[in-house]
Amino acid sequence: MRAERAVHRALRHKRRVNRALRRASVVAAAIVITFMAMLAIVVTAFGLQHWW
Repeated sequence: MRAERAVHRALRHKRRVNRALRRASVVAAAIVITFMAMLAIVVTAFGLQHWW
């Protein structure tokens, strides 16, 4: 009985953790995309400075 309740609580917690992980992964993807865009801008700016 206690084990079943523990399993039920773990499953409910896992669902909450999955939702949090999905949100965190979305935020991480946005951060990575913005960071790569900034990196590309900086690299192109430095490239133009070196070329001119």
